[in-house]
Amino acid sequence: MSRKTYPPRLARAALGIRAQDLRTLTRKAWWARRWIAAVEALRLGARLGRGRQYAVSGQVTDLQLAGPRVTATVLGSRPQPYTVELTFTTPSDAALDRLVAQLRARPVLLARLLTDDLPTEVETLFAEAGCPLFPVAGTRPPYDVKMACSCPDWAKPCKHIAAVLFLLGEEVAHHPLTLLALRGILPDDILPSNPSTPSNPSNFSNPSNPPNLSNPSNLNSQVTKFPSMFAILYGYADEHRQHEILQHVMQNPEVPAITTPYMRFYELAALCQLGQHDDVLSEIKAYWGGMLREGATTFWEKYNPEMKGDEHLTMYGRPYGKSLCHAWGASPVYLLGRYYFGIEPTSSGYTSWQAKPHLSSLDWMRGAVPTPFGPIRIEVTKHQVTLTTPLGIGPGTLFIDGKTFAIPPAQTTVIDY
Repeated sequence: MSRKTYPPRLARAALGIRAQDLRTLTRKAWWARRWIAAVEALRLGARLGRGRQYAVSGQVTDLQLAGPRVTATVLGSRPQPYTVELTFTTPSDAALDRLVAQLRARPVLLARLLTDDLPTEVETLFAEAGCPLFPVAGTRPPYDVKMACSCPDWAKPCKHIAAVLFLLGEEVAHHPLTLLALRGILPDDILPSNPSTPSNPSNFSNPSNPPNLSNPSNLNSQVTKFPSMFAILYGYADEHRQHEILQHVMQNPEVPAITTPYMRFYELAALCQLGQHDDVLSEIKAYWGGMLREGATTFWEKYNPEMKGDEHLTMYGRPYGKSLCHAWGASPVYLLGRYYFGIEPTSSGYTSWQAKPHLSSLDWMRGAVPTPFGPIRIEVTKHQVTLTTPLGIGPGTLFIDGKTFAIPPAQTTVIDY
């Protein structure tokens, strides 16, 4: 008996755009999770699953992004493909100008964006501008994204729109600058208009041309501690320039202060490289000690000594938005080991290493620095250094008080100096 066959009702795209990692998208960066959560909040029911299937099977044959406008062609159950158009809400012109200026004025934030990272501060800036960074969806229209599809489905968003949103989610996951483009800010907008002649960030470090800080209109908004401290850390500043940077930038109270412990790490590391161990130790006691005085038992995401009580819990415009157990805020753990105990490898795998302890204003210090073979334990007083090294590590060298001592592996060595 012959069997009658029927052509498939759903046309398959031979060269459609196929989603590659929708199943793992929610395990990727925080902004990818937020995007998927926004799509799921549309409450599409079965259309959500069909849209995901369309995205994975390549039913979207064309996808074009032109700033806040997205157009796509999606194959459905009919021979003629459907046209999808999405238009994202953008801030006002004045708010866009402010956002661009704020992004340009934060070189580290800008650098992270350009390397496909999305600092949470960007979402805060958009919220302050009155425009969400991520799609805002409720259980019914209107949404902050205008959605249209040429299909006959009366319910919008339909499965074809859902497929496009899922594909956009993958693009956002890999390139978070897409989020800014959808809100009207393109990469060229936040880059300097003439990269060959950027604004001069060294005015603060040039004593022959000091800025007039009494007149804010004369203050270059691009001048911050960030480029100067990275010039120190990465060896771009010679000895003369380092002295100028220290005097006119790093120790200048009129240069805007850095308030997050993550970025303060780079600031204090640069000061240590400039020999300012006493100042850095005072900063550690004041800043991280301030957290302890507020009752902290772990490192916070941010600390502002001017805040009181529950104000310390606020961040990102939310009353309890701050992380109170934040690894990025644990700068002293590295600073003490690297610049006070002074222990670091001089060849790969600690086959050789050195210790240059700096007691600073302390009477004594004791601690351990991890290595692949176990910790190097060190105790330093004003007249003696005790080092205990693990089995498997190479020989080390101790530099202290202008003297050099050989440190054998796998034993305890006591040095009087």
